[in-house]
Formats: sequence, C-alpha cells, structure tokens
Amino acid sequence: MYLTVRTYRGTAGRPDDIAHLVKGTLLPMLSGLAGFGAYFVAAAANERTVFATTLFDSREHALAANEQTRAWVVGHLREALPNPPEVIGGEVLHAESVELREGSDSAHTLAIITFGAGGLSLKALEAVQQSVVAGAPDGGMVPGVLSYVTARSESHTDQGVVVLLTSDKDEAARPVHGAVAEELAGTLPSRPEVLEGKVMIAVTSGRIVSPS
Repeated sequence: MYLTVRTYRGTAGRPDDIAHLVKGTLLPMLSGLAGFGAYFVAAAANERTVFATTLFDSREHALAANEQTRAWVVGHLREALPNPPEVIGGEVLHAESVELREGSDSAHTLAIITFGAGGLSLKALEAVQQSVVAGAPDGGMVPGVLSYVTARSESHTDQGVVVLLTSDKDEAARPVHGAVAEELAGTLPSRPEVLEGKVMIAVTSGRIVSPS
C-alpha cells in the first residue's frame, strides 16, 4: 500500500466550505479509482491549515490519484488553497482501519506524526504499535482508535510518518496521540512533529489490515 499526506497551510477558505466541495466532487472521483483504500481530511484548530491523507493499494495507483487530485485542487480550490501543499508519500509499513463510510466522520480527530533524523527504526515502530494496541482485546486496536498507518517517506528515507484517526467519543482513545508521540520521542534524537485536527471526511473502501 502507498500513503500520501498533503498539508495545505495558509488556507483562505472556510474548512467546512472546502469539505463540502470535496465531498461533492473529489471524494466520489477518488473513491472510484482503482486501488482506493482510504481518504481522510481534517482542519487544524487555527482553521488556516487543512490536511488530507490517501491510501491506495500500490504506488502506481497512488501517483495516478495524486495527479488527478492536484489538477482538481487547481481547478476548484485555487483561491481557498493558494499555497502548494507539503507532500509526504511512501510505502506503507503497517495499516489497520475499521470500515468507515461517508457520513461517519463526526467527532473524530486525525493526527499526523512525522519523525526523522534516522528515526525510522524497528524500535520506533514497535513503540507506535505498543501505544495503539496495548491493552486492546483480541490483539486489535485500542477502543476508539479507528485507523492507524505507519509509512516510510519515499523522498526522505530517514523520515517516517504515523497517521492516527480516533473517535472523540471514546475516552480510551483520547490519550493515544500523545502516547504515540511520547513513545517515539523516547527512541529518537529529536521530538516528532504532531499535527492534529478535526476530521471533516473519513472514508475507507472497507476494513483494512496490511500486512495481513
């Protein structure tokens, strides 16, 4: 699987307006493409940063979707998203998600945790795994954790990224973002960067477990 994270800073449009337009046209286009796995969109608390993640079953399918997304944003959201996005793309090391259908995105939080400086080590990834599944029944995710992905950046091979989608309604999931960041900080020479936001769109093609 292949993960892409896009972060748009200095946005000029209201996040809800951006999400409405994305739901109406971009989401149906992406979810209909070959290899689609998941699409999450969130807005940071300052509402001047919008970020999105996509999962596809292969690099080829992901890059094709990325090109269509870029063209769509230029054609539909040029004024609302005036600055080019910061993009991280890379092969997925682990992905797990419950099934999420359109309309199931209320009261969710999305966190993007990036770390580098040689930090993509087995020890670091084991720390993430431990934070997400510790104490979970049947070896699954902690209650309230809906999706998590770890990936290696393609352009910066010493950079890793963790994507966490959690339900705000489940108290067990609330400390997970901080716990993952702290576990990573304990294994890295520098603290990871954390970007959190309110989820506006969260859709998957079904339940995801990769590798199975």
